This record gives sequence, C-alpha cells and structure tokens, in this order.
Amino acid sequence: MALRWIFIDIGGPVLDDGPLFRYLASALRGILCAQGHPATEERFQEAMRLAWRQGAPSTLDYIVRHFAPSEEEFRRAREAYWKVYRDLSDGEYRRLQILRPRVRRALEVLSTRYELATLSNNIVRIKDLLEEYGIARFFSASGISEEVGYSKPDPRLYQHMLREVGCRPEEAMMVGDRLDNDILPARKLGMMTAQVLLKDNFGATDPACGRVDPDFQVGSLWELAQILVPSSSLASKEGVSKGKDGPS
Repeated sequence: MALRWIFIDIGGPVLDDGPLFRYLASALRGILCAQGHPATEERFQEAMRLAWRQGAPSTLDYIVRHFAPSEEEFRRAREAYWKVYRDLSDGEYRRLQILRPRVRRALEVLSTRYELATLSNNIVRIKDLLEEYGIARFFSASGISEEVGYSKPDPRLYQHMLREVGCRPEEAMMVGDRLDNDILPARKLGMMTAQVLLKDNFGATDPACGRVDPDFQVGSLWELAQILVPSSSLASKEGVSKGKDGPS
C-alpha cells in the first residue's frame, strides 16, 4: 500500500532540543533538591537511565516519583517543573531549540509528495516556534501531546493521529530519533518507521527496547527526503545507514 502520511517528531529530527532538555533536567534536579530530596547529579542521572531502560511512559513522572514518593511531594515538584517550562521567555524558548540544518528544505521536498503531520511530546507553545521558523505551513495536521492528551509511547497518540487524518497504519510513516518513544510504538501499530540518528540521543537504547528494525536509518531529515523523493537529490546519499527502496 502506498505511503500517504509522514508523522514527524519535532524535538530531535526538526529542532535540536538538547539544550532545552539539559536546561529542564537541571531545573528539575534543583526543584527536588530544594524540597529536601537527595537528587545529586549522579543519582538524578541514574534515575533518568532507569526510566529509559524500563520504558516508563513518562520520564518526568518516573524521576519525580523516584525522589518524591508521597503524592503531595510529587504534585508540588511536577507543578514547579511545568512552571519553569512555561515561564521561559520567547527568547529563551527559541535559544534552547534551534532549527536543524536543511530541515526547511527537507519539509518542502517531502510535502510535494506526502502529507505531513507533527507527532511530538511537547507543549502547545511549540506551534508558535514552528511558525517563527517558517515551517508550520508544511504540516497539514498537528499531534502535540499537551493538546491531544496522550504522550508517546502511548499508542493512543498515534491512533488519534491516524483517525484525525483518515489514514491506515500501513499508509503512514513515523519519523523520530528515539527507539522507545517513536519507532517501537509505531511499528507495533503497523506503521513504517524512520529513525534519525543523532549525536545526542535522549531515551532508551537498542538493547533496552529489544530488537527494533526501523525501515530507514538516516543522519538527518534531509537524507530521508532524498530517499523518499529521489528527484530531489542534489547531493550524495552517503551516510545513510540503512534503507529500502522508497515506498510506492
């Protein structure tokens, strides 16, 4: 069956959100320490790795529970975290999430053949940043976890998007950088998958997820565009780790 829709994760393939991730992790550790919990750097990092290895539905919730087991402590720490996130100024928000090279061109090329949608664990505010970067126009549908009510790897977020765009799983592809949050849930639903291999990857590793084979592994969204829309290739496809012939 022909590929019709491509669902794309924002943090990672589109925006380099590594600085934001590190900023918020540091803020969360500070919140936990201020509440009297022994969240040293070493213990915090270990809690985060445990969350990834165990496939926790929410890394944030897992870490907070790890240090703040009571319901009241858990609630206060989460509220403080989300306040820090939402109180970022526009300048800080943009500074911590930079548009990756050639993403605009990649989306332009992909949108000539496929319908594109976002599918991301993110806050609704990210839409304004996509507008600011001039790429919101390439997405025909939006799947932002805060707006939908489900977060990856919950399959309900994927199922919601498939219903929203009127697409069967085998007619859709998920593009993301994480095996646990992006590739595995999509594969279980019967979707095609493409993993963008990034230097800084936040999330479970291959051994933690078991054997997961994306249909494509590429170094960037631009490389994927060159594969799926071959006529757009203006440069060598060197660097593609794995790939099948483009879908019909």
